[in-house]
Amino acid sequence: MKQVNGKVYEDKHGHLIASIHLNGKQHLKRVKTREQAQEWFLLLQTQSTQAAQLTFQQLNDAANALTMLHNAGASLNLQQVVTEWLKGASSAVTGQGITFNEAIAQYLDRSRTRVGEGTWKDYRLMLNKFKDAIGGDNMVGSFKKPDALKFLDRFLNKPPTWKAYKRALSRFFTECVNMEWSTGNPFGNLSAPMCKPPERQFLSVADTRLALQSVLKRQPKLIHFLTLGLFAGIRPIESLRLTSKHLNLKTGYIHLDAGITKSHSYKERVVPINDTLRAWLNAYPFEVKPVPVSDICYIDKVIKQCADLDHWPRTQDNLRHSWCTYTFGLTNNSAETAALAGHSEAICMKHYRGRVTKEEARQYFDILPQVC
Repeated sequence: MKQVNGKVYEDKHGHLIASIHLNGKQHLKRVKTREQAQEWFLLLQTQSTQAAQLTFQQLNDAANALTMLHNAGASLNLQQVVTEWLKGASSAVTGQGITFNEAIAQYLDRSRTRVGEGTWKDYRLMLNKFKDAIGGDNMVGSFKKPDALKFLDRFLNKPPTWKAYKRALSRFFTECVNMEWSTGNPFGNLSAPMCKPPERQFLSVADTRLALQSVLKRQPKLIHFLTLGLFAGIRPIESLRLTSKHLNLKTGYIHLDAGITKSHSYKERVVPINDTLRAWLNAYPFEVKPVPVSDICYIDKVIKQCADLDHWPRTQDNLRHSWCTYTFGLTNNSAETAALAGHSEAICMKHYRGRVTKEEARQYFDILPQVC
């Protein structure tokens, strides 16, 4: 082999490092043998016209491909390697002779001792779904960035799922690059999709009246689950924890102590009992607990069935969202609404401002037991 000016030395960890100066810049590469270093030097110094079209990383890739060809006993020379690479026929010079079935099986086998059992099972699930989607018999090296984007497009409306798959597959392809099964990581530099969060839904005045009428007729024991959410903004889990000691009609307030509230700071909250809620509580009194059932999912299902509100996802949340929306619409006071709801004024402005008129808000709070 032709000798090229360059330097090969061992670093403090005992690794062979190839060093060469070209065009005023020093280039370094970790190599396995001195012969591999000479091949790399030769690649950098020859074919200057074509090499000028390549980045240093691309030249490294070509050098790695040459080494693999040399180890495999192939007869291609440097000119052929670079020419094929420039044509985009990278499959001719890289180790792509492994299918996804084989690569994923080997990766899962090696990674089992590196991560926890739960993480490993998640990886196995995602990699197997990925393999089923793109075809397990396809070659690893043929999978490129457009293919990665196409696969991830199915999760555009689910950002957490998108990120989880991107993270798992990026780690898998990093291993593929290290094993020289692929020339690059198609999932490596992808940005997470920017998805606008869905608007918080609320019940119209007509749907509110329908829900109250239907529940009164079919499941009257759940009436205060609705009224506390619709007319006081009480969270579903908070309404299940309320007892008669927290709800005092004489003082006119609902006292939510730290053990009841859902907020991360566990701060107490005091909510005034407005005329609408007072009318409902007087019309349908309770002894100990206003909501005698403790299963929120069951309550949500029953309310949807009673009121035919299947078009509302998670009716239980929409009760509180309705109160926030109509209270803000009636008072036009974000600070007061936020304080009563137990969240920040920024959230109030973001989700509830300008969604109903004052007249609609008046109609909402005029829904009394005698009307239903």
